[in-house]
Amino acid sequence: MSRTHVLLIALAGFGAPGCLYGIDDFGTGYSGRGETALQVQESALDGEAGAVALDEPTAARVFEAARYGDIVDIEIRARGRGGVLMQRYSIEGFDRLTPGDELVVDGATPYVGIGTDAEPEANVSAVGCSGPRDDEWEFDQMADEVTLQVEEGPEPDTLRLNFTARFDSYYAADAQTVQGSVVVAID
Repeated sequence: MSRTHVLLIALAGFGAPGCLYGIDDFGTGYSGRGETALQVQESALDGEAGAVALDEPTAARVFEAARYGDIVDIEIRARGRGGVLMQRYSIEGFDRLTPGDELVVDGATPYVGIGTDAEPEANVSAVGCSGPRDDEWEFDQMADEVTLQVEEGPEPDTLRLNFTARFDSYYAADAQTVQGSVVVAID
């Protein structure tokens, strides 16, 4: 295999949506492939993506919660009507988030700043997947718009992160929306 082929295979892997990396059955999960695990105290999903719908906020299983310096990746999954729904959220600039912050990222504003102009920017993205069973994804798409609202958590040293991800796709006639919420411990 030539170096060009190896490079193309490696680049294709980095560009693939997050749903391709599932390796567990629905009952086992883990957290932390990053530098440090992130403690998630509660999580929930609501909405629909592809052929899977959650008719009300549903407790979600944390599949991964990890920190890579100032970057946080959180993946949560829940069973719904039609199968399993998964959302993977990535936040760059996590250490600069405070209660009251709101980030809205869409195609028109792919990178959004928080705080003053002197502070580095923050970014949030989401991948949504759904399918009849865990890791059998028929819907696998980056969100077209992601909103992150940051609130104080229910206990000291926690934050509640509320996400809304909108998917404009060929999977449905209208856009589909998934809401997610996690409470994370901060250090």
